[in-house]
Amino acid sequence: MFTALSSSKKNFKIGSSANRHPEFNSGSILDSCFCRNDVCKGFTLIEVLVSVAIIIALTGFVLVVFEPEQARAKSRDATRLTQLRFIQNAIEFYYITNRTYPSSASWIAITGTDVLSTALVPNYMQSMSRDPKQDSTPVASPCTKNDAGGVPDYRYNYRSGGTFYLLTAQAEIDTSVKDYICSNLLHWSTQSGCAGSNPSCMGFENKTL
Repeated sequence: MFTALSSSKKNFKIGSSANRHPEFNSGSILDSCFCRNDVCKGFTLIEVLVSVAIIIALTGFVLVVFEPEQARAKSRDATRLTQLRFIQNAIEFYYITNRTYPSSASWIAITGTDVLSTALVPNYMQSMSRDPKQDSTPVASPCTKNDAGGVPDYRYNYRSGGTFYLLTAQAEIDTSVKDYICSNLLHWSTQSGCAGSNPSCMGFENKTL
């Protein structure tokens, strides 16, 4: 009997037993969760990255589904910034040719038939960009987001003295403005004529200051 017991001890394999019984393994409980039938598996880097990408995509989908209007508003604000930059580039090309900016002593709303549109189209722009939500009678000043009736009025505004210009839009979501807020423009305090600040106003000015 003693001989048989000794033989049994010699044939006992610690590694094999540990794999079959994770509670005897020196590794963590988490490690043992991926061990089955003496085979241990883990996640590859690619699998982890794919999982993260799927989670991000699903999160974005949920936001669009449950906050569709906010998502559309953010998209329109991004469009506004893109269009303002496009108009700004056309204004700068106009300056290179004429050594002056299209002049407008007072604020105007960009409608496609205003002085800025006439100066830029078709030589510097194929057509003038307009706000995605602009109505037929946009407010001519960017000093306030709302019209006379207190309703948000989305439009592009322009003002220039020939040596400078201010080009603005009204954002639907104020956080879209943080890097382009009108009151931070160098010419704003002296040339805008606006009292106070409009947190929805985002804008650009001449590149040659």
